[in-house]
Amino acid sequence: RSAATACLVTLGVLVTGLVAQEEKPAPEMLTIGSVAPVLDVEHWVQDGNGKFAAVTKFEDGKVYLVEFWATWCGPCIRSMPHIVEMQENFGDRGFQVVSISDEDLETVEGFLEREVPGKDGMTYKELTSAYCLTTDPDGSAEKDYMRAAGQNGIPTAFLVGKTGKIEWIGHPMDNLDKVIEQV
Repeated sequence: RSAATACLVTLGVLVTGLVAQEEKPAPEMLTIGSVAPVLDVEHWVQDGNGKFAAVTKFEDGKVYLVEFWATWCGPCIRSMPHIVEMQENFGDRGFQVVSISDEDLETVEGFLEREVPGKDGMTYKELTSAYCLTTDPDGSAEKDYMRAAGQNGIPTAFLVGKTGKIEWIGHPMDNLDKVIEQV
């Protein structure tokens, strides 16, 4: 009888634990319309030649491009001149680029010293000086954006609109200028 009672108590505990697990909500997916997570970036390497302060939370009325890249990513590197153009074309209207790598600071700084092919001695540091370029080796920003949105390829960009919500997610070379204009 005591063995049967112990079995029933154990079964009750297991069922209660399963019910509690089922009631736990799944983490919310980051999608268009979601509130943009605050930025938790470790190293601010470039600041638009002093034009921009480090961003943690997004200011109302401003538009931000949060872009993920890496030094080894050919498409990321090829999109840099276009990202510079977007910063220059929309910067006077409250637009700010924050480009984030999850590589260590030394890797990013070493990459920035390389010359841009076909640009007469210009380095990537000079090329990208128009916008904020960062590195976040602990991956917190990547987790908050890329993984939360189910994205696994780079470059990937998140357009944060004037109300702090995600307005667009995609490749920075994919008609993004038109979307920025609309936002």
